[in-house]
Parts: sequence; C-alpha cells; structure tokens
Amino acid sequence: MPNSILQEIKDLEAAGTKALLIAANPGKVNLVSPEEIAPAMKLGYDRAVQEVDKVRAFWA
Repeated sequence: MPNSILQEIKDLEAAGTKALLIAANPGKVNLVSPEEIAPAMKLGYDRAVQEVDKVRAFWA
C-alpha cells in the first residue's frame, strides 16, 4: 500500500476536498456467525450515537 489513510486524507484536503475520517475498531468480529451479528450492530449503533455531532458539524 503506497500511502497511509492519513496521507490520503491530507491529499484530499490539499486538493480542496473536505474529508472526515472516523475509524472503526470493532476488534475481531465474524459477521458470518449469527451470534456476533447483533452485538456488532449494537456497537455500530453506539458508535454512531457517539459520533453524530461530529458528523453533523462536518456536513453543516
């Protein structure tokens, strides 16, 4: 991989594109396993609630 994601963001911003990076860190999740789907969805929802103000500000 030639560039890191942070470099990609810098390149986008240097070209005039507004960029927002919110990196997920769910740990090891196997979405093929029915037992792991509901907890993974809850983690995603909880993260969305946590980040909503940042996303709203970005799009404002």
